[in-house]
Amino acid sequence: MACANNDNSVNSTSESSSDLFEDAVERLDTPYCLGNAPYTRWNPLKAITQRSFGQHRTHPSTLCTETASAHSMVRRLKLRYTLDGHQGCVNAINFSPCGTLLASGSDDLNIVIWKWMEQRPLLTFDTKHTSNVFQARFMPESDNSVLISAARDGLVRAHIIRSSGVVADSRRVALHKDPAHKLAVHRTLPNTFLSCGEDGLVQEIDLRTTRPNKLVYVRNNRATKIPLYTIQMNPERPHEFAAAGKNRYAYIYDKRMTGDNSELSYLKKFCPDSLVNENLCDSFNSITCLAYSYDGRELLCSYNDDDIYLFDSTHSSGSNSIRRYEGHRNNQTVKGVNFYGSHSEFVVSGSDCGHVFIWDKSSEKIVQCMDGDTAGVVNCLEQHPSAPVLAVSGLDHDVKVFTPCSLLPTSLGKLEHIVTSNKKERDTEREEIEAGGEIPNEYYIYYRRLRRILRRAGGNEDEDGDNNNNNNPSDNSDSDDSDTDMGQLPGHLRCDPP
Repeated sequence: MACANNDNSVNSTSESSSDLFEDAVERLDTPYCLGNAPYTRWNPLKAITQRSFGQHRTHPSTLCTETASAHSMVRRLKLRYTLDGHQGCVNAINFSPCGTLLASGSDDLNIVIWKWMEQRPLLTFDTKHTSNVFQARFMPESDNSVLISAARDGLVRAHIIRSSGVVADSRRVALHKDPAHKLAVHRTLPNTFLSCGEDGLVQEIDLRTTRPNKLVYVRNNRATKIPLYTIQMNPERPHEFAAAGKNRYAYIYDKRMTGDNSELSYLKKFCPDSLVNENLCDSFNSITCLAYSYDGRELLCSYNDDDIYLFDSTHSSGSNSIRRYEGHRNNQTVKGVNFYGSHSEFVVSGSDCGHVFIWDKSSEKIVQCMDGDTAGVVNCLEQHPSAPVLAVSGLDHDVKVFTPCSLLPTSLGKLEHIVTSNKKERDTEREEIEAGGEIPNEYYIYYRRLRRILRRAGGNEDEDGDNNNNNNPSDNSDSDDSDTDMGQLPGHLRCDPP
């Protein structure tokens, strides 16, 4: 009997060890982003009472700051307003400096200025661009009377709006030889801003002059011009800007020191160590968007077909990332990324799965996941300048505005399925690519395009069509395809998946 008991004990121990091993493996397979983030305790009733009785020792705006930064408010973000006024994908959104207005630019070549809280357009006007509008921004300190725009036609335009609501002028202020994607403004510069395009050129534009200043052509280590998709000025140092595109590196420049004749004009460049030695071509890990934190000390980069990485911009050139945010999918279009919260406490991004992801910046955990686009892809995300409000857009022909109006926190019951599906889809496609060895970039482009056609043939015919880019500047269709899918990045038209 003693032997039998020993045998049963051994079997029980073996089964227990096997179960523990399986649990450990399952935990290892679970994405890190699915854990619980540290919870910020904040009592809104107590905070409002303290402000009402003057018990706040700091400025009254502290209440708004605490509200935007509270996990309980982020978890209660819910679709509040839908702004429907475009006839194409919405590629650009921007709140006015005071936050009362919202501008949106679209493939329909129009810019709409919204009274977003009233869900009505204040003004809709033709931008005079000949192809898809990629960027629309209010100029600071202009009383919302000056907007700037950039488009696929390579033009950068300034639009002057009278107080009567009439567009007084829409003039060309700069030209890129290839599509112009982003414009960078600074709150202290009411007349000057930066533009970047796929020609690799960064220009400084002064609305008081007739000619832009060509600051620098961004080049890789082979002195080849890098097509640019994103640019932003440092909020605390307006002479500093970061630019990135069809390359693994984000480059930081000081515009007082730039010069086209200098091959090493950048101050710093950053790339995650995990991507530095990748065998894949640069375009596989292109940076689709970058963003500075509120104090300019951190730089956020979203990589195509990879994750989002956070860098300390004060570190030396070549330093590794300090944070990594995973769970979304940045593959089909030029995804935006941004900070959320008055002190950049959160990271927010769209995804190919149609969801908006919000991560706690410090813990890298997902704290919110919302439906953001019925057509399936969220591209643009913009935080209100002073309130806990988030505007998003994508393939849908509207703008969606989220506010913390939900009575209960958003349920994240389906989050694990969404995250694992995104990861599996990405891993599968990369394994198929890598199984064939290192292939020329043009073949990889056609492979990706073929995969998309096959997916649509399987039941997604309701998506926009696949049009070839024949460099016709009058092409303003709702689709976004280019002669180089990843080589030029999906970027010629923002809305159409590659």
